[in-house]
Amino acid sequence: MLKIYGPDPSEIRQKHLLDFAEIRKTQFVDHLQWRLRTCDHSEWDQYDTPFARFIVAYEDGKCIG
Repeated sequence: MLKIYGPDPSEIRQKHLLDFAEIRKTQFVDHLQWRLRTCDHSEWDQYDTPFARFIVAYEDGKCIG
């Protein structure tokens, strides 16, 4: 089952953002080998501000993007 959260900020929880940041780190840094700053298992950049809007997708309980 596919579940989408966002872009309404009230739908996004901290866990969703942490899962999403981990997916970004895996894709951009580990897979594509982009030289980005990371923190633990996550990637954030200057565009991830309180004004940013996110859409996070889960399939069968696993964050997929």
